[in-house]
Amino acid sequence: METPIPLPSSPGNREISWILDSAVSRSVSPFSLTEQVYAWPGQRWSVVMSLPTMSVEAAKEWQAFFAEINGMGGTFYVQDAAFLQVAGVGYGAPEVDGNFAGGLAVPTRGWTPNMANVLTKGQHIEIAGRMRMVTEVANSDADGKALIRFWPQARGLTDGMEVVWLNPKGVFRASSVPAFTWNASRLQEGFQFSATEVILP
Repeated sequence: METPIPLPSSPGNREISWILDSAVSRSVSPFSLTEQVYAWPGQRWSVVMSLPTMSVEAAKEWQAFFAEINGMGGTFYVQDAAFLQVAGVGYGAPEVDGNFAGGLAVPTRGWTPNMANVLTKGQHIEIAGRMRMVTEVANSDADGKALIRFWPQARGLTDGMEVVWLNPKGVFRASSVPAFTWNASRLQEGFQFSATEVILP
């Protein structure tokens, strides 16, 4: 995969909508109305990003960004400002404890021992280059170990992989490309675009 690039830093007051995209389908009998649900292992983030009206300088930076990633060709990092520089949450230098085939929970070590709420429900973390949302509060034991439950599920994690709890990010690819419109005040109108998380085979 090509090296992801960061999003332009300005304007920083963009709006991000996060979508939990799970490969789940449902079939309903047209006769009895009974249903069957099929839950497949595919899970990923999707985002919709809205940008405000911006100056010429900022507009040129965003236009150059989309040119650099070649529309839907390249990849980029996405973070949520609500989860950056979380103070007072997470303790120690955590990492994956042992090899892990896959699932929605992983054992970790390296936390400060006997700490409550080292991770809180809904907090974003990063493991193996993918951003994940914590689904249950995690507490460390006397040995500094904690079981982390999260979404989306992980696969093929190896012993010692870092658990990033400060400034987590994910790798995304644009699924739509915006049009750039200049208004009468020589400002670029705000625009919106969507992106989906990149999942390698």
